[in-house]
Amino acid sequence: MLKSKSRLANKLSFFIAVLLLAVFLLISVFCFRILFTQTQQNLLKQVALQEKAISSEIVHIFENARQYTHQMSLNRDITTYLKGVDSKDEIRTHENYPYVLDYLTKIKESSPLHFLAWVANEKANFYLDNSNTVPDESYVVKDRPWYEVALSSDKPVFTNPYVEWNTRKTVVSSIQALREDTSVYGFVVVDIMLDTIPGIIESRTVDFNDKTFLITSDGTYLYHPDKQKIMTESIYDDGLYEAMKSSTFKDFFEEIKYNDTSYFMSSYTIGENGWQLISLIDSNRIKKEIINIFTSIVFIVLFFFLLAIISIYFIVSKTTKPYSILSIFADDIANGDFSKNIPENYLKRKDEMGVISISFQRIIDAFRDENQSLEEKITEKNRELEEQYEYIFQTEKAASLGNLVAGVAHEINTPLGIGVSTASHISQLNNDVLQKLNDGTMTKEDLKNFMINLAESSSLLENNLNRASELIKSFKQVAVDQISEAKTSFLLKDNINSVIISLRSTYKNAGHTIKLDCPED
Repeated sequence: MLKSKSRLANKLSFFIAVLLLAVFLLISVFCFRILFTQTQQNLLKQVALQEKAISSEIVHIFENARQYTHQMSLNRDITTYLKGVDSKDEIRTHENYPYVLDYLTKIKESSPLHFLAWVANEKANFYLDNSNTVPDESYVVKDRPWYEVALSSDKPVFTNPYVEWNTRKTVVSSIQALREDTSVYGFVVVDIMLDTIPGIIESRTVDFNDKTFLITSDGTYLYHPDKQKIMTESIYDDGLYEAMKSSTFKDFFEEIKYNDTSYFMSSYTIGENGWQLISLIDSNRIKKEIINIFTSIVFIVLFFFLLAIISIYFIVSKTTKPYSILSIFADDIANGDFSKNIPENYLKRKDEMGVISISFQRIIDAFRDENQSLEEKITEKNRELEEQYEYIFQTEKAASLGNLVAGVAHEINTPLGIGVSTASHISQLNNDVLQKLNDGTMTKEDLKNFMINLAESSSLLENNLNRASELIKSFKQVAVDQISEAKTSFLLKDNINSVIISLRSTYKNAGHTIKLDCPED
């Protein structure tokens, strides 16, 4: 029984463990969902901060150039110079030339991000930069890629990247057209080289598996992890457009396939020129971070789960131990052992266990008293039953013997009746012979007939008397066997034959024939 109760403790621990496991699983699934969402959000914030930082640095470069461009547009020497130069001959002979060149040099040196500072004039079809470079006759102002951009606004604007005339470097120009009334008399420009942008982007990239692109409004790469593609290819050439064509180039964060790799894409607009900073975050990085964090959570959960299970098992075992003890007493009561009493410390408990212990003790006392009373009653009843059994046994034996006597008497009556009749017949024969002898009428034939009849009657008389003797002998043996309970040796065949003979009156008229097949010994 203690083993059974021990299993009860195991079952309780098992069910509680299953319940806790289900709760932990639900919590784990819930935590995984939260973790996945939180990781994505954190990554989005991280990427957003990264893009914002890159954008801020790039915007700072352009804003710096814009401010210096605007500052140049307000310089009196420059405006006077551009208004006064009507031909190439006046470029270096104008009275304001030294001041303009000096100012351009200062603008260039004011920031390491400035590549060139220069002014241009369509009327004289020239430009003058801080290095005192003046183009030859092939230079045409209105054919330059910045010309139409500059005319489109009264404020400083930025061009798309183009190749600078003299250095053949790819630059972006902050340019402003100078107007008097409605006519344009000149241009002030600060050039920025794109060589500074890769360093800014690469310094902000967190993971080498991530990819960052900077593209112009027409899709040309201003920055690409593959340097060979910068300014030579666009998003339409290497499959990026196909991966992101469903987007609208607004800020978003969604999963795409690029070069057979899954990425999360974010797009960020930079400044007013429509440039896009596109970040591709390797989805495996997110999954790896989630798996690492989730694995740590699982190990922590498993640790506390095992700790909880062990604690629950010991608590349940300790709690169910008194019930295990009481189950032993219950088992003893069920087996009829009322000699044991509940331990005194259990009877003195003030909780439910104490109430159960007192109830068990009362049951034991009640069963003990009742058992003693029942044992006395059973002893008395057994004595009475033994007496009744003896009486019934003797009565049954007497009745059985009476039935046997009646049957045997009926069987004996037949051969004895025949014997009596035969004896009477012999007596009659004898009297007839004596009468003939006395009368002298006896013949040889009469004597012969007398002898034949006498022999037949004697044989019949002998057979019936033997039969009667056999019945009496069998009855005697059966009667002795029924009355006596003493052990004795007997021949089985003779005993069976005696029983058959004694019961002949019972079965002879029932149409049955009994054949005995038994060895003699």
